[in-house]
Amino acid sequence: QDEYSIFQRQYAVGIHGYVLVYAVTSKTSFEMVKIINEKILNALGTDKVPRVLVGNKKDLTYER
Repeated sequence: QDEYSIFQRQYAVGIHGYVLVYAVTSKTSFEMVKIINEKILNALGTDKVPRVLVGNKKDLTYER
């Protein structure tokens, strides 16, 4: 989590979009992806940035 605590604009140079991945077996993972999304939007100053939300670990049905 510490690695996402600072999102600097220079990291976004040449980026056309973002893929945000979370584990469907972890509510904490989903909450963290919401925070990361907000940091991206705040750092770029716009909400017109292509983003895709991907749920990982779908095959672990019994761990949901």
